[in-house]
Amino acid sequence: MIVKPVLDAEMLSEWDALDKESQTPFLKDTVQLFFSTGYETVSQLQLELERGNLSRFKFLAHRLKGSCLNLGFLRTADYCAALEAMELLPGNAHETCANIQSTLKEAALQIETDFPRLAGLTI
Repeated sequence: MIVKPVLDAEMLSEWDALDKESQTPFLKDTVQLFFSTGYETVSQLQLELERGNLSRFKFLAHRLKGSCLNLGFLRTADYCAALEAMELLPGNAHETCANIQSTLKEAALQIETDFPRLAGLTI
């Protein structure tokens, strides 16, 4: 797998510009919601992995991948795609879930650095 950037900074810049034009906190609210549900989804992925529920596991991976792509979380989306495509191999899946959590934290730090208006997200 080619390692992509953590974030698509150009996409987030476009969202940020729209936010500034409309003078709404839409992007901050959306990113905040993404983080709160993203971590919860990773926990659900791990639970379904333990249960051996492949269809629910793949559904959750697909849903999280879509959310990531909508906001430009490129590396996390790639990890989700890998989960969605794999058969349930617990070792690989656990490692990939850990990578998702790690890249979510990296994304949060990069957002706070590159987009000061979004500072103060509860991660």
